[in-house]
Amino acid sequence: MNLEPKVLESIKHHKKELREKEIYLLVPFVLAALAGLALLVVVVLNVPFSDIFKTGLSGSPSFVQERIALSLKILALACLPFLIYLGFVCYNRASYARERFNDFTGQLTNEYEPTPVLKFKGAIDGVSIAAGVQSADLAVFDDPAPNAMAFADDEGTPYLGITKGLLEADISVDEANAIMAHELSHLIIGENVKPPGLWNIEFLPSVLLVTFGVLALVSIVLQKFDFSRVLVAWLITAGIFVCLVLVQRSEGFILKQLSLAYHHDDILADSIAAHITKDPQSLIDAIKKIDALMNENRRIPGGAILARYLFVTPPTTAGDYYRYATQTVSSMLSGEKQPRTWLRYDKRASEAMREILDLESRVTKERILNLDLIKQGQHRLLSDWAKGD
Repeated sequence: MNLEPKVLESIKHHKKELREKEIYLLVPFVLAALAGLALLVVVVLNVPFSDIFKTGLSGSPSFVQERIALSLKILALACLPFLIYLGFVCYNRASYARERFNDFTGQLTNEYEPTPVLKFKGAIDGVSIAAGVQSADLAVFDDPAPNAMAFADDEGTPYLGITKGLLEADISVDEANAIMAHELSHLIIGENVKPPGLWNIEFLPSVLLVTFGVLALVSIVLQKFDFSRVLVAWLITAGIFVCLVLVQRSEGFILKQLSLAYHHDDILADSIAAHITKDPQSLIDAIKKIDALMNENRRIPGGAILARYLFVTPPTTAGDYYRYATQTVSSMLSGEKQPRTWLRYDKRASEAMREILDLESRVTKERILNLDLIKQGQHRLLSDWAKGD
C-alpha cells in the first residue's frame, strides 16, 4: 500500500483494538466451553472427585444417594435434546443470515445509464492506484435512495456498491472519487459487509454456550453412580450456564456484541480517504449532499444491519434483515426480524440495535469536524482521537 506510515499504524492499532474487544467479550464463553471439556475429561479418565473436591460425600453411596444420582443423570439426558435443538436453531439462524446475504449480493441491476457508471468506475481505479491496492469491482443496486457501501461476496471477492439513486444524483467527479476512496478504505480496514457464519462474533457466544452445555451434560450422563460426582458436576454445569445466560441477555453485552458484529468506523475511513485523494473538501461536500438527499428521499436503503455499513448512515429503526437491494427483496424479507440469535429478548436486542444506529446517524457532524481538521493540517486518525492529541 502507498499509505503513509501514520495511516498504516492507525489501521494496525484499530484492528488490534477490535480483536482485543472481541477476545474480552468471548472470554467467559471460551472458559465455559473449556470447563465442559474438563468435566468430560475427568469422567473419561475416571479422576476421583474426592481428591479434587472435599465434599465429605465419598465412600459407599446409600440407596437414596444412588436414586438421586440416577435422577440427576436422567435429567441431564433429558436436557441434551433441548441443547442440541438450541444448537440447531443457532445453525439455522446463521444459515438464514447467509441466505439473506446471498440474496443481497445477487440482487444487482444492469439497467442504468453508462455515463455516470464510468465516472464511478474511473474513481475506483484512480483511488485504488493512489492507495496502492488492487482495484475492486463496482456493483449497482436497484434502490432509489442515494448511498454506497463496501462488501465481499460469498467467495470473498471485494466490491464497492452504489445505488441507482447515487448514479442519478448530482455527484461531481471529485465527490465520486471521495466516496469511492471512503468505501475502499473500509475494504482496507476490513469493515465491509461479509458473508455471515457461525464463527462470527454475533453467533459465536451462543455456539460456545451450547458446546459447554452439551459437553457438561454428556459428562454427567457418563458418570458412575456416584452421588458426589454427579452432584458436583450438576452444580458446576447449572451455575456456569445460568451465569452466562444472564450475561448474554444483559443490555451491556448485547450492545457490545452488536457493535463489534457490525463495527464501521467512518471517521477512520474518512481520514484514510482524505490521505488517498488529498481532497478532504470533496468528501465533506459528498457527505453533506448525500445526507441531505437521504433526508429528502425518506427511504432507508437497508434494514437495521446494512444501514450501518452505508456511506451515510440514515436514521433508522431495528427491522428487517438485509433489506437493501430491491423493493422485491424488501417485501420478501419483511417477516424476518432482528435478532437472529437465540437466548435473548427480541425487544431488548432491537432496542440495542436502534441505540447503536442512532449513535451512527449522529456521527455525520463528527465526520465533518474531523475532515475540517484535516484541511487545517491536523490529520487526526483513530489512535489520535483515543489519545486526545
